[in-house]
Amino acid sequence: MNLKCQHRAKVRTRAFKKVLIPLLFFRRGIGYYSVRRVCDISITEIIETYLKGWKLGDGKLSLTATADGFHYDDPNTERIQRHELVQFVNDFKSAAVEMGAEENANPFLIYSDVVIDYNTNPVTVWCWWQPNGTDLQGSALIKVGEAGVLYEKIAYFLKLS
Repeated sequence: MNLKCQHRAKVRTRAFKKVLIPLLFFRRGIGYYSVRRVCDISITEIIETYLKGWKLGDGKLSLTATADGFHYDDPNTERIQRHELVQFVNDFKSAAVEMGAEENANPFLIYSDVVIDYNTNPVTVWCWWQPNGTDLQGSALIKVGEAGVLYEKIAYFLKLS
């Protein structure tokens, strides 16, 4: 699967001031218009791949959906850079096992809510997650651009008593 995407293009026609066209090239009676492919489908694939990697506890899969400048902000660690993501996922899985998760839980993460806002640029993804078999829960805010997942910020939710 090619997770890279071409750029959006705005096209001017007589009928529409600005429209996004999901075609490479098209011809109307008005003239020729060169347009690059619209990326909503590719961005959806990026999001699905990234979240599936986390759901399965497969950091390598999530890594394939990240942009070169990706970073991950966790309040309990320093900022995680792209090249550290796979190790971070493995460490997070180990911590979840210490909290009561099964060692090979499938799925590793359970998503109870996923909200995607395609009207923002970059696309905004919010989700509520919980490692399977633990009381630990959290929220993630993920920004996704045409090059891949740009960053993720998480917050933890756990009963204090």
